[in-house]
Amino acid sequence: MTYVIDRTAAESDVLNERSRLRKWLHDTAAVFTREILVVLRDPFSLIFSLLQPLVFLALFGPLLDGMLGAGGVDGESALQ
Repeated sequence: MTYVIDRTAAESDVLNERSRLRKWLHDTAAVFTREILVVLRDPFSLIFSLLQPLVFLALFGPLLDGMLGAGGVDGESALQ
């Protein structure tokens, strides 16, 4: 004897939302895994990308004082 499962539109929408979320999570995990493997193989790129903004701030930070005027904002340095 076979049973026919009759789904309403609301139940079908819930299943579609779950499968859509599951697909999104699977795709996100796949991309994250692919990208993290590249970083683990070459950790220098991670270190460089984290340190580069600090180097730029150290090099070009003194130029920010001229943009704020002579006294800066509330008399403080642009680097604070």
